[in-house]
Amino acid sequence: MRRRGAGDSELRFETDDSDLKPSAMRGSEPLYGYVVALELVVIAIINLTDTHGKGAPVHPDRVLSIVGLVASAGIVGVIAGTRNRFFVGFYAMAAAFLVTTPKVPDSLELTHLLAIAMPVVYALILTQRQNRARLAQAKSRRVATPGRAPAKGKTTAAERRAELQARRRQGQGRRRDANEPTGPARSRRYTPPKPKRKIR
Repeated sequence: MRRRGAGDSELRFETDDSDLKPSAMRGSEPLYGYVVALELVVIAIINLTDTHGKGAPVHPDRVLSIVGLVASAGIVGVIAGTRNRFFVGFYAMAAAFLVTTPKVPDSLELTHLLAIAMPVVYALILTQRQNRARLAQAKSRRVATPGRAPAKGKTTAAERRAELQARRRQGQGRRRDANEPTGPARSRRYTPPKPKRKIR
């Protein structure tokens, strides 16, 4: 029984995902989404609890903080419900925007910057992987399509030889046609004229 290595697992992973749509999430992408959701939930809770310090508003807007908390937790539902790279990435960025909307003390500015950076990076990664999967799927379909003409400049030596032989056969057929007599065929009523002799 052959032991499976890392290369076998990668090959099996690619084979199993070949039938999926480019927008479908694969591998550990949902797990990364859960990490982003947890990060935003924690920051939303900090927005609700840390309301004192330099730069803090006199009357904190708790409604916005609660909306950001709910939106952050909703990332988990979007991942489980859609498994769509585009929707998950877009929703994660929207949730990050809601989390960072409330005015907070100056000490939380770096935390809010992290709340924006992680979802944006996550959405960019999902978008790039979706584009690569779309290109790979289109390439595999072109290769699998029978009778497809080869791309210009990528013909093999055998194809070039076959094309050259076909051109030669066409040229021989044209030469044979040139030697055949023109005009009506010889019959009782019609006799083709004899070629004129050249006078020297």
